[in-house]
Amino acid sequence: MASTKFYLKDPDSENATLINLTLTFEGRRYKFSTQESIKPKYWNTEEQVVRKSYKGYDELNNSLKKKAEDYLKAYRILKSLNAKINFLTLKTKVDDLNETVNKENKSFLGFIEDFIEASEMKVKYGTIKSYKTTQAVLLRFQQSQNRRLEFNSIDLNFYDDFITFLAKKLNYSANTIGKNIKNLKVFMNEATERNLNNNMDYLKKGFKVSREDIDNIYLSDEEIMKIYNLDLSDNERMAQVRDLFIVGCYTGLRFSDFSQIKKENIRNGLFTLRTEKTNELVSVPVHPLIEQIMQKYKGKYSNSLPPSFPNQVMNAYLKDIGERAEFFESVTIKKTKGGKKNETSYLKYQLITTHTARRSFATNLFLQEFPAISIMKITGHRSEKNFLNYIKMTPHQNAEKLRKHWENIYSENKSKN
Repeated sequence: MASTKFYLKDPDSENATLINLTLTFEGRRYKFSTQESIKPKYWNTEEQVVRKSYKGYDELNNSLKKKAEDYLKAYRILKSLNAKINFLTLKTKVDDLNETVNKENKSFLGFIEDFIEASEMKVKYGTIKSYKTTQAVLLRFQQSQNRRLEFNSIDLNFYDDFITFLAKKLNYSANTIGKNIKNLKVFMNEATERNLNNNMDYLKKGFKVSREDIDNIYLSDEEIMKIYNLDLSDNERMAQVRDLFIVGCYTGLRFSDFSQIKKENIRNGLFTLRTEKTNELVSVPVHPLIEQIMQKYKGKYSNSLPPSFPNQVMNAYLKDIGERAEFFESVTIKKTKGGKKNETSYLKYQLITTHTARRSFATNLFLQEFPAISIMKITGHRSEKNFLNYIKMTPHQNAEKLRKHWENIYSENKSKN
């Protein structure tokens, strides 16, 4: 005789915790996640049901009841077929039952759990980490609202409440909020593709992904040369970080790419590799400064380039390098956080990171009149609008570009006459 029982994963938690299910039969017991969660204060341990004080308690209790019935039914079917009964066969049979009997019964957060698990072999670790963050945030929102999220509840009213929650309750920045909305749209698109969702409100104009252009810095060619010429003989690791940063400044590659260049990626004076993030083939000529760096490391490392360091380690060293280079210019960063616009002043060296190299590459080339479309081929920007938002050009620099353009036009016309 088989039986089921529900229990909370962390019954002492003040926050929401998973509701798990055990199926017991013939002296064996298997544990399964219901993919539902609740704060322990709303759970009746003795009766194994959601308390009436929880908004939507009846709907959640019915969902749990169905899950228990599914596992009991799966056990009976496997038993009648004399099939092997274990965790995998039971879970597979339950999934089959839900697929064929009532596809719409898959919960919203339950679908996200399945989607993330299925995506782990397809996308990068960073993307999975971002998905899981959004999953956790949605769970926190559900508990704070004391209501159960379903596909049909993801409408414009939800959007307004969710944005407010992220900004006011979690004190998220505008870009972090935008990233969570972007992930939510990914989840909804996938559910729609699988015919699990028919609510299209998430596609409405008002359901937008917010993005704020943060005034991140770039280094001019003169500043890069100042770093290159620094005497760092007293600190070998710092010197290696500096040299690797220069490689980033003159390849335009992301840190994940310029820190992992292999010997086979260097042929005929070109760096040629597929980028980790987009899997696009990129070729960049070896800059004269990089040639000098490679001469320094020739014979020490197979690629004749400095060794790689973790991103956080490099960022810490880069700030020390910037301080040694006396980048003491005051920079004001405007950022929306917690729904409020804030301005914070920094010294320029405090803002240098590995990504500064890539932004410097794009901005410097653009200021030197190199065609934007050619720069975009290397940086991977798909639209000129996004590219122009990415590079850092001051109004004064823009005016100088226009001045040079007019001077060139005037000179050409004068020579013709």
